Amino acid sequence: MRVLGVIGGMGPAATFDFCSRLTAARPVRRDQDHPRILVDCDPSVPDRNAAASNAGPDPGPHIARMASGLVQRGADILAMPCNAAHACRPEIERVAPGRLIDRIEASALEATANGADCPTVCCGADSDDAARSRSLI
Repeated sequence: MRVLGVIGGMGPAATFDFCSRLTAARPVRRDQDHPRILVDCDPSVPDRNAAASNAGPDPGPHIARMASGLVQRGADILAMPCNAAHACRPEIERVAPGRLIDRIEASALEATANGADCPTVCCGADSDDAARSRSLI
């Protein structure tokens, strides 16, 4: 079974909510049937929304170090519950190519599969800000 690494801490409650939902969604008969999950819950990651508006440091290098650490500890695939942090995907891809499940793209594909014509996922505090919104289909 593959090992999931969770790049978390943005915010901490979202990280553990994600892990709880993941565990609840997987039907198992015994504890040993659950996937192994490695979690790096680091709330010291620089603010993604501040960085997007050039009002704070770039969180990309910090998030890339988290991704690299998870891979070094055995993660085969990576997930990141924070939508806004997906702006750092290029940095993650440099240290862990092809391992990150793009939550935004997966959401858009699921919405399309369920009848949405043009799903758009908004990220960040200012959902009207087109720079932080990504039309996917």
